[in-house]
Amino acid sequence: IYGLFGPTGSFKTGLAVQLMCGTAKSDYVRKMFDPSYQRGQIIYFAYECSREEILMRALSCAAEIPYERMKEIIYRRVVPNVAPRSEPYEDLIDVELRDRSERQRIDFAVEVLSGVSIQGMGASNDDVHGRGHVPELAGCVENVRRQTGAPILGVYIDYAKLMARRYCWSNSIHQDRYRGILSQLPDLLRAEVGERYKTPVVLLQQLDNEANQAKACRPMHHSFSSE
Repeated sequence: IYGLFGPTGSFKTGLAVQLMCGTAKSDYVRKMFDPSYQRGQIIYFAYECSREEILMRALSCAAEIPYERMKEIIYRRVVPNVAPRSEPYEDLIDVELRDRSERQRIDFAVEVLSGVSIQGMGASNDDVHGRGHVPELAGCVENVRRQTGAPILGVYIDYAKLMARRYCWSNSIHQDRYRGILSQLPDLLRAEVGERYKTPVVLLQQLDNEANQAKACRPMHHSFSSE
């Protein structure tokens, strides 16, 4: 179990998406060199952001297209270029992709991310998901495994505090039990997901209010995430 801790806006989701894309790309490259290799599945549980936002971030990362420009392309406000190095930012991307156009890099990103499953866990008002606890999440992992028949390469949960709170709200659990439920998550996730599927689990968590109000230059300490 890996924990990514930080105050609001400290790039926890961005880092998790980068890790996810790195795993997906490594899996894609391995398949290129070994046709007999079976690609795996990576599952991202989005409790705060919408599924669409995480997908757009992942496409931006894998295609090495700035996030704001990717949004413009997705919403069809601009057309992706078909000639490489026609945008200023393209001189800064990795050498292996520098001679590909935006159109080609988006196609490459879609192929790389074909092994990624993004689960929207109640980001919208009409979504029934995200109201359960670890058994609900483990059930989603099992469904993906059964549908694809692929091994699970990683599970990302964004983020722990909201997962526990949604469970309490939906099941009328008193707020006094919230911290206890939150503190059980790592051990439960290790047993029900990590060990069962032989996969790493990355758990995102916001720090407490004191950390959110601290100045940017102030060093962070694990006590800020005492919950």
